[in-house]
Amino acid sequence: MKKHWHDIINKIDNLEDRRLLRDVLLGAFSNIEDYTNEQLNNIKKRVFEESKFTEQDFNIYTSLVTKDTYDPINDFLFPMEPEDLNGIDLEELLKFRDESEENLILGKFYLDLDYLELKEIHQKLEKRKFSGKIVTNKSTYDINITLAPHEGYKAQVEKLYMLHIENKMPWKTVLNPGIYKFIEIRLASHVELEKQEKIQEITFDLEEFDSHQLAVYIPLWNVGNVPLTNQGFPQPAINRVHYEHEITFKESARKNGYLFDSDNTLNGVIDVRLYENGVLLTSQKDDITNWKLWHILHPLPQDLENQNVMTNAKKESFINHYAMGGRTVRSTGEIYRIANAYIGSSKLKLVNVEIVNHINENIDTYAVNYFLKDDIRKDKDKKIMLLTFAIENMNNFTRDEMSFITSEINLQFPEYECVGKLI
Repeated sequence: MKKHWHDIINKIDNLEDRRLLRDVLLGAFSNIEDYTNEQLNNIKKRVFEESKFTEQDFNIYTSLVTKDTYDPINDFLFPMEPEDLNGIDLEELLKFRDESEENLILGKFYLDLDYLELKEIHQKLEKRKFSGKIVTNKSTYDINITLAPHEGYKAQVEKLYMLHIENKMPWKTVLNPGIYKFIEIRLASHVELEKQEKIQEITFDLEEFDSHQLAVYIPLWNVGNVPLTNQGFPQPAINRVHYEHEITFKESARKNGYLFDSDNTLNGVIDVRLYENGVLLTSQKDDITNWKLWHILHPLPQDLENQNVMTNAKKESFINHYAMGGRTVRSTGEIYRIANAYIGSSKLKLVNVEIVNHINENIDTYAVNYFLKDDIRKDKDKKIMLLTFAIENMNNFTRDEMSFITSEINLQFPEYECVGKLI
């Protein structure tokens, strides 16, 4: 625009008139144009920052280690439940002495079994009870206990999904097969303890499952919490009604991905916008005291030297990068591409895709994203996409990896119910 003004001014022959018009135009409108351009550039930058999504920033890495081999000073993988490192505090159980103890969890153990074997055990455990003893400083109590699948780790994955939704981040299925193989020990008897009575020991006879308690396993993932405090000043939002709070992240060699837990009820946060080096919150309040930030850590080369690390990261290839643009292709070729796109599925081979109305045979997979609800399409109205896989060498995680792939394909094809079988 300034060039246009200069062209008009230079066409005026009268120098005095030219000088007068130049002073009027440049003096009165130049600052307005500069301000307008600055605001337009800010809007463009904000739109691009909000629309930009780097998928690798939110790849999840998982592992399963024994308590003895866990390195507490590592800065990449953390326990999904921090209390796993501390074990069971027997004294803590005293807090429940005046309450119903029917569902009190006494511990958990890991079953290194195939999905179908584990499914059969779950069915047999529903009405089964085992014996045990609680030894205190005054007496010994006979108790009954039950065994059931542990749901705590699955709840952590569901929490991660809700954070993705809150931060407007696309969800990608988590490959963490170990968390589905934990069994928790529940107290099925009511025991009344005296006020000064302290628990010294708890023992149980789990019969054929006793050998599985020898090693204490801990599931790990690259998701941790970042403590934050509000040290900045809120700025009025564009609507001049709400406030914008900006948090800038420290630079890290890992280039972490961040998810903000706004706690909407407490902080009145109505919008969360992530950008490369920070997060911008729009809130009804001008003061937010409780910051909750989750970070998803990028691995360094040495972090992946452990062969037990699993991930939902995609393989590096042109076609996978091209597909990240949100393009949905309804084709059999796209299904094969998704099945072969992930590092964690490199040993599985998809050999057939078939659409059927129902299946009479047992399937080898389960829904990993069970917490995703479809209020538009009813399950009874969906056709079944039957995915047939082949593998040369099976292990106890093979069917779990198949379940990961079928669940990820189901995200792209929600009009079907995706299940898998192994040949």
